[in-house]
Amino acid sequence: SAPSLMPSSAPSSEPSAEPSSAPSSAPSLTPSYMPSSSPSSTPSSTPSSGTSSMPSLEPTFAAYSMPPLPPPPSRPPPPSPLPVPAPTTPPGSCYFLVPRCDDVNVAVNIWTRDTWGEANLWSGNDPTTCETTRRRSIAAWCGVWAAAVIMHFNSLPLAPTFPASSCYFRVSSCPNAAIPANMWTRDAWGEANLWSGNDKMICEQNRLNDFAAKCGVPVGAVFTHFNSPPPAPTFPASSCYFRVSTCPYAVVTANVWIRDTWGEANQRSGDHITTCEQTRRYAFAEWCGVSVGAIAMHFNPTLPPSPSPSPPPPSLAWPPTGSCFVLLSTCAADRPIQ
Repeated sequence: SAPSLMPSSAPSSEPSAEPSSAPSSAPSLTPSYMPSSSPSSTPSSTPSSGTSSMPSLEPTFAAYSMPPLPPPPSRPPPPSPLPVPAPTTPPGSCYFLVPRCDDVNVAVNIWTRDTWGEANLWSGNDPTTCETTRRRSIAAWCGVWAAAVIMHFNSLPLAPTFPASSCYFRVSSCPNAAIPANMWTRDAWGEANLWSGNDKMICEQNRLNDFAAKCGVPVGAVFTHFNSPPPAPTFPASSCYFRVSTCPYAVVTANVWIRDTWGEANQRSGDHITTCEQTRRYAFAEWCGVSVGAIAMHFNPTLPPSPSPSPPPPSLAWPPTGSCFVLLSTCAADRPIQ
C-alpha cells in the first residue's frame, strides 16, 4: 500500500476558519440600521404593530385632494351711527361734521354751525349751497375728501300766506338792527307808509333794498314775500268800492273791499268812473288820515242797454187785403188817433 502523504499528526478534519466561540465583546459586523431579518418580498397589506424603518412604497393621494371651499363673504358691517344727531334748530341754518381737520381750531366729530357760510354765502338760505358748495370748501380747508364731510341743512319756515294785502321780509343776519334772523316779519311800517301791502313791486324791490341797507348786508341776504289783495267785486253794475290798508281816524276794516254807498247816493260815484277812482279816493284818504297810496278804488260800469228785439218775420198774408196804412213823422194831437 502506498504510504500516506499526510502526516499522522494532522488533524482528522480541517480547522474551522472561524473560532469556535466568538468573544462576547466583539463588535457585530451587521450595520445597526439594517433589519435583523430580510423583509418579505410581498408587501403586507396590514401594517405591523411595530414601526418599520423602511418608507412605504404605496402612493398617497392626500396631497392631491381638493382644498376646502372658502366661506362665503360676510356682509359689510352697517355704517356706524353718527356720534350725535344733527341739530334741528334754528330754521335756516347749516351744520357740518368732519372726522379730522388740519385746522386745529375746527372741532372734529362734533356738529359745528357754518356761521361764516351763513353770513357770507347764505348757506342757511339755500340747501344746495349748504350741502354741496360748503361741503367742498370745508373738505379743502380741512384737507380731507369731500365724502368725509357730513352736512345738515335746516329748512326755512314757509312764508305766511295771509292776510291779503300784506308784505313780509326775512333776513339771514342783521348786524345793524335788532331784527330776528331767518324769521318772517311783517312789514307793518312799509304797509302803513309806503303801501307795500298794496303794490308788489314796492314790497319785493323797494323794501328789499331798504332792509338790506338797514341791516348792512347784501340784498342776497334779504327775502320778501307779497300777499296779493283780494279781488275786487265785479257786481252790481254802477257801483263803486274802496279798500284801505290802514285807517287810523275811522273804524274801517283794513284790506277789505267796501261799497261806497254814501258816494253812490250823494255824489253818483257809481255812475262816473272819475268820481269813483279820483274824487272819492282823495276823500277817503283825508277821512282816514293817510296818503292816497293807501287807498284802492274799483268801479263797476253801468251795463249797456239790452238790444231791442228784432221784428217778427213778415207773414205770407201780409199786407192783408182791405187795409189802409198811415206813417206819421210827428203828431201834435194829445189824444190817440181814432
